[in-house]
Amino acid sequence: MPFHRNHKKPLDFVELRRICLYRAHSFDKIRHNIDQGTRLELNRGASGRIILAYGQRKNDPSGFFKNIRDKGYYVSVNEHNISLFAISIPVIADNGHFVGALPYLDLLVVLAI
Repeated sequence: MPFHRNHKKPLDFVELRRICLYRAHSFDKIRHNIDQGTRLELNRGASGRIILAYGQRKNDPSGFFKNIRDKGYYVSVNEHNISLFAISIPVIADNGHFVGALPYLDLLVVLAI
């Protein structure tokens, strides 16, 4: 079993995370804040799912992550915060390599009539 380069634990047991590299904050009074450098779970949220689908799980021939790649985006609702939704797309370099995920987050508005 392969080991993570900074740990003595097998990869299956290493907590995989993603890091927010850049953040443009909204000017709205109600907004969601994640600061640059924040570490988030890799297996939750729109960006995490994109990173897995185009990274570690890129060779899955079928299933959840292949469906994400086939669509080219992932929509997350209530995964990190019950009042937010996010959509994320992969960022692909000119050479065809996956380099990251670009998310858009906003408040989830539910109208009760």
